[in-house]
Amino acid sequence: MKVILIAPDDEAPASLAQELLSRGHDVEIRTKEKSPSLHYLKVQGVFRSVDPEEIYMISSERVYSSIHFADRTQVVVRQTLSSLQEHFGNGFYRLRRGLLLNTRYLREVGPDSILLHERRMPVSRKHRTQLLQHLGWLKDTLG
Repeated sequence: MKVILIAPDDEAPASLAQELLSRGHDVEIRTKEKSPSLHYLKVQGVFRSVDPEEIYMISSERVYSSIHFADRTQVVVRQTLSSLQEHFGNGFYRLRRGLLLNTRYLREVGPDSILLHERRMPVSRKHRTQLLQHLGWLKDTLG
Protein backbone atom coordinates (compact mmCIF):
# COMPACT_ATOMS: atom_id res chain seq x y z
CA MET A 1 0.00 0.00 0.00
CA LYS A 2 1.32 3.42 -0.94
CA VAL A 3 1.14 6.10 1.75
CA ILE A 4 1.66 9.78 0.94
CA LEU A 5 2.78 11.95 3.86
CA ILE A 6 2.27 15.67 3.36
CA ALA A 7 4.51 17.80 5.54
CA PRO A 8 4.02 21.55 6.09
CA ASP A 9 7.61 22.27 5.03
CA ASP A 10 10.83 20.45 4.16
CA GLU A 11 10.86 18.69 7.54
CA ALA A 12 9.28 15.33 6.84
CA PRO A 13 7.86 13.27 9.71
CA ALA A 14 10.82 10.83 9.62
CA SER A 15 9.75 8.60 12.53
CA LEU A 16 6.31 8.01 11.02
CA ALA A 17 7.84 7.34 7.59
CA GLN A 18 10.28 4.78 9.05
CA GLU A 19 7.48 3.04 10.94
CA LEU A 20 5.39 2.77 7.77
CA LEU A 21 8.40 1.50 5.80
CA SER A 22 9.05 -1.16 8.44
CA ARG A 23 5.45 -2.35 7.99
CA GLY A 24 6.05 -2.82 4.26
CA HIS A 25 4.32 0.33 2.96
CA ASP A 26 5.60 2.34 0.02
CA VAL A 27 6.04 5.86 1.42
CA GLU A 28 6.18 9.13 -0.52
CA ILE A 29 6.85 12.37 1.32
CA ARG A 30 5.66 15.66 -0.18
CA THR A 31 5.75 19.21 1.01
CA LYS A 32 2.60 21.27 0.65
CA GLU A 33 4.00 22.93 -2.48
CA LYS A 34 4.38 19.55 -4.20
CA SER A 35 1.04 18.11 -3.12
CA PRO A 36 -1.71 17.72 -5.73
CA SER A 37 -4.48 20.29 -5.97
CA LEU A 38 -7.09 17.79 -4.82
CA HIS A 39 -8.65 18.23 -1.40
CA TYR A 40 -10.60 15.66 0.56
CA LEU A 41 -13.93 16.35 2.23
CA LYS A 42 -16.16 14.05 4.22
CA VAL A 43 -19.46 13.67 2.34
CA GLN A 44 -22.08 11.39 3.91
CA GLY A 45 -19.44 9.43 5.82
CA VAL A 46 -17.15 8.96 2.80
CA PHE A 47 -14.05 10.99 2.01
CA ARG A 48 -14.40 12.43 -1.49
CA SER A 49 -11.65 14.03 -3.54
CA VAL A 50 -12.52 17.55 -4.62
CA ASP A 51 -10.67 19.78 -7.06
CA PRO A 52 -11.15 23.41 -5.93
CA GLU A 53 -10.90 24.58 -9.55
CA GLU A 54 -14.16 22.74 -10.31
CA ILE A 55 -16.05 24.57 -7.53
CA TYR A 56 -17.72 27.79 -8.55
CA MET A 57 -19.59 28.57 -5.33
CA ILE A 58 -20.14 27.41 -1.76
CA SER A 59 -23.31 28.45 0.03
CA SER A 60 -23.89 27.86 3.71
CA GLU A 61 -26.51 27.66 6.39
CA ARG A 62 -25.05 27.26 9.88
CA VAL A 63 -22.69 24.24 9.90
CA TYR A 64 -23.92 22.78 6.60
CA SER A 65 -22.40 23.97 3.36
CA SER A 66 -23.46 23.21 -0.20
CA ILE A 67 -20.57 22.95 -2.63
CA HIS A 68 -21.68 23.81 -6.16
CA PHE A 69 -19.56 22.44 -9.03
CA ALA A 70 -19.24 23.77 -12.57
CA ASP A 71 -20.82 20.57 -13.94
CA ARG A 72 -24.00 21.51 -12.03
CA THR A 73 -23.57 18.84 -9.34
CA GLN A 74 -23.72 19.72 -5.69
CA VAL A 75 -22.69 18.08 -2.42
CA VAL A 76 -23.58 19.01 1.14
CA VAL A 77 -20.93 18.79 3.84
CA ARG A 78 -21.12 19.38 7.55
CA GLN A 79 -18.54 22.16 7.67
CA THR A 80 -18.80 25.88 8.20
CA LEU A 81 -18.12 28.34 5.43
CA SER A 82 -15.18 29.74 7.43
CA SER A 83 -13.50 26.34 7.67
CA LEU A 84 -14.00 25.73 3.94
CA GLN A 85 -12.61 29.17 3.11
CA GLU A 86 -9.53 28.38 5.17
CA HIS A 87 -9.32 24.88 3.65
CA PHE A 88 -9.48 26.02 0.01
CA GLY A 89 -7.64 29.33 0.50
CA ASN A 90 -6.71 31.59 -2.40
CA GLY A 91 -9.10 32.08 -5.26
CA PHE A 92 -12.20 32.01 -3.06
CA TYR A 93 -13.82 35.24 -1.90
CA ARG A 94 -16.40 35.66 0.86
CA LEU A 95 -19.06 37.83 -0.82
CA ARG A 96 -21.39 37.84 2.16
CA ARG A 97 -22.16 35.84 5.27
CA GLY A 98 -23.45 32.69 3.59
CA LEU A 99 -21.65 32.79 0.24
CA LEU A 100 -18.14 31.95 -0.85
CA LEU A 101 -17.34 32.25 -4.54
CA ASN A 102 -14.50 31.12 -6.75
CA THR A 103 -13.37 34.28 -8.53
CA ARG A 104 -12.23 32.23 -11.55
CA TYR A 105 -15.92 31.76 -12.42
CA LEU A 106 -16.85 35.43 -12.06
CA ARG A 107 -18.04 36.52 -15.50
CA GLU A 108 -19.61 39.93 -14.85
CA VAL A 109 -20.06 42.51 -12.08
CA GLY A 110 -23.06 44.74 -12.70
CA PRO A 111 -24.47 47.65 -10.70
CA ASP A 112 -26.73 45.39 -8.59
CA SER A 113 -25.83 41.81 -9.56
CA ILE A 114 -22.99 39.49 -10.50
CA LEU A 115 -22.81 36.68 -13.03
CA LEU A 116 -21.02 33.72 -11.48
CA HIS A 117 -20.56 30.82 -13.88
CA GLU A 118 -24.11 30.61 -15.33
CA ARG A 119 -25.90 32.05 -12.31
CA ARG A 120 -26.94 35.67 -11.80
CA MET A 121 -27.02 36.81 -8.15
CA PRO A 122 -28.03 40.05 -6.50
CA VAL A 123 -25.28 42.01 -4.78
CA SER A 124 -25.50 45.10 -2.57
CA ARG A 125 -23.52 48.24 -3.40
CA LYS A 126 -21.32 47.69 -0.33
CA HIS A 127 -20.46 44.09 -1.28
CA ARG A 128 -20.01 45.05 -4.94
CA THR A 129 -17.47 47.74 -4.01
CA GLN A 130 -15.59 45.34 -1.70
CA LEU A 131 -15.52 42.68 -4.43
CA LEU A 132 -14.20 45.13 -7.03
CA GLN A 133 -11.49 46.27 -4.60
CA HIS A 134 -10.56 42.65 -3.87
CA LEU A 135 -10.24 41.92 -7.59
CA GLY A 136 -8.16 45.06 -8.13
CA TRP A 137 -10.75 46.47 -10.52
CA LEU A 138 -11.40 49.48 -8.28
CA LYS A 139 -8.80 51.49 -6.42
CA ASP A 140 -9.22 51.77 -2.65
CA THR A 141 -10.64 55.25 -2.08
CA LEU A 142 -9.59 55.26 1.61
CA GLY A 143 -5.84 55.08 0.98
